[in-house]
Amino acid sequence: MPRRESLEGWPDFTSTARLQFWALPPDAIESFAAVFGEFARHPLRPSSTLDVCPMRNDPSRWRLKVGGYRALYQIRHGRPIIEAILLRTPETYQDFEAHRRRYR
Repeated sequence: MPRRESLEGWPDFTSTARLQFWALPPDAIESFAAVFGEFARHPLRPSSTLDVCPMRNDPSRWRLKVGGYRALYQIRHGRPIIEAILLRTPETYQDFEAHRRRYR
C-alpha cells in the first residue's frame, strides 16, 4: 500500500477527491497507484495501460478508468487535478454531472 508521505509523481487531488481516494479498498488504491506515474506524465494520452477519455458533456473534464472505479479530472497548468473518484454504477456519470455543476 502506498504511503501518504510518498506521493511524488502522482496527480494533484481536490480535498474531496483525496478523502475519496484514501477511503477506497486497499486493492483499488494499489490499482490507482500502479497507473498514477504514467497518468501524471500523460493525462490526456490513452494507452494499453491507461484508460482516459474526455467527458461527453464537458470536454474540459476527463475521466480515468481504473478497475471498477472512475476518476473525474481536469488539467490545470499542465497537471491533472482529480476532482472525484467514484465506484462505477449506473448513476456514476449522473453523479459526475452533479459534481461538475457544483464546482464549475
